[in-house]
Amino acid sequence: MRVFITGGAGFIGEAVVRRLMARGDRVTAVVRDPERAQPLAEMGVDLRQGDLSRTAGIVDAMRGTDSAIHLAGMYRVGITPSERPAMHDANVGSTHRVLDAFAT
Repeated sequence: MRVFITGGAGFIGEAVVRRLMARGDRVTAVVRDPERAQPLAEMGVDLRQGDLSRTAGIVDAMRGTDSAIHLAGMYRVGITPSERPAMHDANVGSTHRVLDAFAT
């Protein structure tokens, strides 16, 4: 199976990618910074540079995949009220865009 993953370069995401690769899945990961995703590249993951800010970009990144795992997000304690919209978009907005992209 070809699996698309967001957040694959993170702590939990990398563990999920390792399990997917170990069971023989082909993994495609969208990453903001390919240098930070070097461990994924070394595992043979197909890296697609991008972000989750546009549904069209997500559609392009997940093209050819059979399933999606969305693990990307942002979490910080003690954010200021002015940072709340960005955190909401990073967590809720990106989830909507990934779902919309997979339905396309």
